[in-house]
Amino acid sequence: PELLFKLGVAYSRTGKVAEAREVYKKLREIDKEKAKELLDIIYGV
Repeated sequence: PELLFKLGVAYSRTGKVAEAREVYKKLREIDKEKAKELLDIIYGV
């Protein structure tokens, strides 16, 4: 889950929001807490 989270953050920081959301969907199935954290990063919450 940590690697997926970091990949999602990297996509988000490089402006690849669609890719970051795909990572979020996969992460959500594995670790809901990390997925929520990633979603907050993607949308700047």
